[in-house]
Order: sequence, then structure tokens, then C-alpha cells
Amino acid sequence: MHYGLYLILLFIVLALSIFADVGTRITYSKYQKTLTKYNGLDTARLILNGNQIYGIAVVPVGGTLTDNYSSRNQTVSLSQEVYSNPSISSVCIAAHELGHVLQDRKGFKFLEWRHKLVPVTNIANYASYILLFLGYAFDSLAFFRLGVIVFSVLVLYELITLPVEFNASYQAVAQIRRHRILTEEELKLGKKVLFFAALTYLSAFLSTLLSFLRLLLQLILSSKRRDDD
Repeated sequence: MHYGLYLILLFIVLALSIFADVGTRITYSKYQKTLTKYNGLDTARLILNGNQIYGIAVVPVGGTLTDNYSSRNQTVSLSQEVYSNPSISSVCIAAHELGHVLQDRKGFKFLEWRHKLVPVTNIANYASYILLFLGYAFDSLAFFRLGVIVFSVLVLYELITLPVEFNASYQAVAQIRRHRILTEEELKLGKKVLFFAALTYLSAFLSTLLSFLRLLLQLILSSKRRDDD
């Protein structure tokens, strides 16, 4: 990859990342102030009961945009504001997390693969940087090559995450409509929150992919240089 091209791609990915992060925070904050009939807890109960799903705990957690679903604990954790504030943002974020519950119950393959990759990815995240550092420090092509291979696990994880998150938002919109949690006009605004949230996952994938391509090219060039010597 030509250095100039890499800088251009890096700038594009960085700009996308900033756009996604700022957009997520602005739309979340804006539509948290746009009140509606239901809060996050109400939304979760409506979707769970409407799909006859039982045994899922819905609990409040601290922080902002800390909402998540734990398949292991069968728990949907909603940030305090989402949990209790009746707003468009609360409904959409809660519905998105319930989208993961529906994926889990339906055996969504990408979610299963992501769950299986989590422990491997946690190890790969540290191991890749250690191996790459050793490759640089000792000018070792073997360490560097192994570091690039391990780093590819992070790319795979980010790639699998995309359909998981996109589908969860699709499920969220369908459930909101099905249970009439928001009006169509409110849902139109709520889709903006889901759009920017999805964009953060896309920018994360592109950033990781760009880093991988840079390392891969560096490996190829180093290998070629060794062969020429």
C-alpha cells in the first residue's frame, strides 16, 4: 500500500469514526429529550412479553451508552437514563438490546460465532501487540508474521460484529412497529439513533482492517527484502 494512499484511507476512516461518535452522542442526547410514552424498561417488557420470552432480567447500570445484553447471564443491562426515562432514544436503544435477545433465542449464527470468538479475541488483542513488538525489537520476521496472523482474529471479530449489530437494529425497528411502542413519526427520528450507533461499529471494523492491511503489506515487503538479500 502506497504511503500516500494509506494516509488518505487513514484520514477517511478517522473522519468516519469521529462523525459516528459525535453523531451518536448528539442524536442520543437530542432524542433523550424527546419524550414519549415508554421508557427502556417498558420497551423491554413489551418485547419480551410479546415474544413470550421469559427468564431475562432487565437491570439498570451506571454510565451513558453502557447498554448491553449478556447471553451468559441472560441479562439486559440498560444505562440508568435509558432504563427510566421515557424517550425516543430510550425506546430505540432498549429495543436494540432486545434484538440481541431475539437473536440468541432464534440461534442467530453470527451471534453464536461472536460469542465463541470473545475469549480468543481477548487473548489475541494482547498477544498480537506483544508479538509485533518482539518482531520490531529483535528484527524477527517470525515473530512479526505470527503477530500479523494473530491480529487477523481481531479483524474477523469486528467483521462478524457487523451483521450482529445491524440485524439487532433491524429487529428493534420491527419490534417497535409490531408492538406500537412509537408512532411512525417518532420511529423515523429514532432510526437516526440506530443509524449512528451502527456507524460506530462500521468505523471500528474499517479502522482494524486498515491496521491489518498496513501490517500485512509491511510483512510482505520485509519478506521480499529478506529474499533479495
